[in-house]
Order: sequence, then C-alpha cells, then structure tokens
Amino acid sequence: MKKVFRDFTKLCDEWELFGKELVAIDGPKFRACNSKKNNYSSKKLARHLQYLDEKIEGYLKELDHHDQLESPDRQPDVKEIEERIQQLRDRREKYESYQRKLKQSGENEISTTDPDARLMANHNHVEVSYNVQTTVDAKHKLIADFKVTQKPNDLGELDHMAMRAKKLFGNKAFEVLADKGYYKAKDLKKCTENGITVYITKQTYANGTKDQA
Repeated sequence: MKKVFRDFTKLCDEWELFGKELVAIDGPKFRACNSKKNNYSSKKLARHLQYLDEKIEGYLKELDHHDQLESPDRQPDVKEIEERIQQLRDRREKYESYQRKLKQSGENEISTTDPDARLMANHNHVEVSYNVQTTVDAKHKLIADFKVTQKPNDLGELDHMAMRAKKLFGNKAFEVLADKGYYKAKDLKKCTENGITVYITKQTYANGTKDQA
C-alpha cells in the first residue's frame, strides 16, 4: 500500500496537482477489526488471571469434596471437572503469554487481532483504533502524506509531519493548518526555523498554562 501511495503522490506532483503552499495536518482515528475484548492491559490481564485462579481453586475443591458445582440438578463426574480445570489452565497460559509479551515489548497494552492498534478516544467512544496522521494539500484537497501511529493523541506529531511535507514539496516554504491537539512549543519552533508557517489554536492544559514544553 505504501508503494501504491508513493506512486500516487509522484503522479500528483508530476501533474502539478499539489499547490505546495498550504496544507492541513490532522490525525483521524480509524477503528481496527480488533475488539476491546481482545485488547489487554497489564491490569486487565491480572484481573483475568485472578478470576481463573479462583475458578480453578473452586473446581479443585469439588474434586476433593465431591460437592456439586453451580447446577443443583446434576452431579458432574470427576472426568468432567478435570476437563474444565484443564480448559481454565489453558486460558491461564494464554493470558500469561500476553503478560510476557507486554513485559518484553515495554508496551502498555496488546491487541491480539490487530497488533499495531491501540485503545483510543474516537468520537466520544473508546475503541481499538489506529491514529492516521494525514497531510492534505489545499489546492485540490488531495492527501499528500500519511503515517500510521499508535499514539492516542496528536501531540508531538506536528513538526514530524510538517518536515515530511517539506521534503515531499522540494524543501520550499509553505503554511500549515492544525488543531489545538498539535500545539507544542518545540514543534512550532522547529517548523518556524525550517520556513514553515503554522496556524494553530493554542492549547490550554489542566494547570492553566497556554503551552507545554
């Protein structure tokens, strides 16, 4: 897909479809196929493991005392109880493997269907999504560049996307529009130093300041 997009932008450039004077940078969230059920954090895994341990302990007591399970209508045999215990242990091993992967990767969460997707706020909902940083050229409203990230917000992406656009446009000066989610003094400074004029709403943070280093 990246190669196809590179060919597309090259064609747009050859046909002079990019104005290279004004772009808008935004980070729309695209929902992944991965459900929230199949997204795990360390805390969520710990809860699952605790639940499984309690269930296993309960079944082991059933084996020891030959008591009834949840249903009062039937007495499961020893083989059935052992099969249920093994199923729970298999699930436990699966969750432990997720814990090991989290520890090895240093990530805060893991998605089993779409490994690169993360939990993100998306239209007032929290969904497993991709943050697709997108640069749109104003002349014909064509996408000039994009980058998929795992970040739940856009902070810190402005200068990176702007510098990518500058390289794409042949290092000429241009203007950028972005929303307040991108506002960061270091990014604005770097853009200015590289001939990129940014129009952006100032961000207000919880401490009442208008900026964040």
